[in-house]
Amino acid sequence: MIMRAILTLLSLGVFAVISKAGVSSPWNEEQRWISEKLDPARYDVATRPVKNITDAVNVTVEMVVFKIVGLDSKTQLLTAVTLSNMGWEDKRLSWNTSEYSGMESIVVQANRVWYPNVLILNAIDGKTLIPSDTEVLVTSEGELFVNSQQTHDTQCFLKQELFPFDTQDCLLVLGTRGAPSDVIALTASQYVQSPENIGSIANWQLESVLPTEWYSVECIKHHSALDGEVQCQRSSQIVLALCLHRVPKYYMYTIMAPTTILTVLASIVFWLPPECGEKLSFGVSVFFGFVIFQLVLEDDLADAGNSKPSILVRYELCNFTLTGVSLMVSAFTLILRNKTDDHDAAKDRHVTSEETLQRNGDVPKSQDDEVTRYTLQSANKVHRNWKQIAVYVDRISFFLFWIAYAVFLIPLIVEVAYDTGKCERFT
Repeated sequence: MIMRAILTLLSLGVFAVISKAGVSSPWNEEQRWISEKLDPARYDVATRPVKNITDAVNVTVEMVVFKIVGLDSKTQLLTAVTLSNMGWEDKRLSWNTSEYSGMESIVVQANRVWYPNVLILNAIDGKTLIPSDTEVLVTSEGELFVNSQQTHDTQCFLKQELFPFDTQDCLLVLGTRGAPSDVIALTASQYVQSPENIGSIANWQLESVLPTEWYSVECIKHHSALDGEVQCQRSSQIVLALCLHRVPKYYMYTIMAPTTILTVLASIVFWLPPECGEKLSFGVSVFFGFVIFQLVLEDDLADAGNSKPSILVRYELCNFTLTGVSLMVSAFTLILRNKTDDHDAAKDRHVTSEETLQRNGDVPKSQDDEVTRYTLQSANKVHRNWKQIAVYVDRISFFLFWIAYAVFLIPLIVEVAYDTGKCERFT
């Protein structure tokens, strides 16, 4: 009886051990790898994957611009969709493939392993390029690779002197927060992206994408060298320079072409005869057309500040000024015309008075004929002189108008032809 009880207890013990072993056995090799390699007792995600603490973790970064969504001239914000590819080594996660049934790679979440906190430093949102829920590919050699697609709003300070024929350098600055280059070193991939494969908005054309390794401007820490000189330790960065050329067709069709037409109409004011009565009102209507285009430009451009006004603003100002001058000249010619009308009225009053005297018999007929002839000749002479002067002023002003227009326009054309298409290169 005692022997039977002992055998029963032994059987229950063996069954419990077998059951426990069956429950704890991994489902597959990936589960076994995770339970062994990522055990918190053996792997710390907060520790850099280097044996020597003086060594830096080398992170290779490849930033691909997938699409240019927009570049707002008013707010000076560049919206772009990017695809970042990063790779680094963590030998703590390497394994022998024969021990895991030939498994050569495995995918885990980023929060389970150590990863560099790389972000676009000049982005408005400040998001990291590797979110914690991103999947990381781990190879048997201990190499980790991750890619992430995100949309970023970055500040791009535009030089608008040549607007709308400008070319802009917009930068994407990749780096870490506070990690010096001897802790995390970023290396730019040698991949050269073709601009033809990048989607962009209608009024901007991407000319080139140039990645360059850089160091931060600010100093993270200071230390003294052997010779006593104080050295500054900076963080490692990668600058991605996007050369964007504005396509000016939209502004040429909607602003420059109508402005030029209004300028031609403003010059026609000089050919309108003063007798038509609509000369000044026609010029005022053209002048208000320029006021409307000035309001449109104000909505499209940012504040110029201390910089020179853009090409389009100067062109509008040139036409605006010439139209205002043409209005003043038109008003002056109308004043000359009114002088002619005053002399006509005086002549009519003089002739009427002479006829009245003849009827009353107060003036001899011979004397009356002589006075009337002299008065008519003088009035006609004055009439012809003032009217001819008004015509001469209009014709001369017309030619001076277009000479001034050419003097304003030619320097703008030379400036655009000389500076268009140039981007600053970061080397």
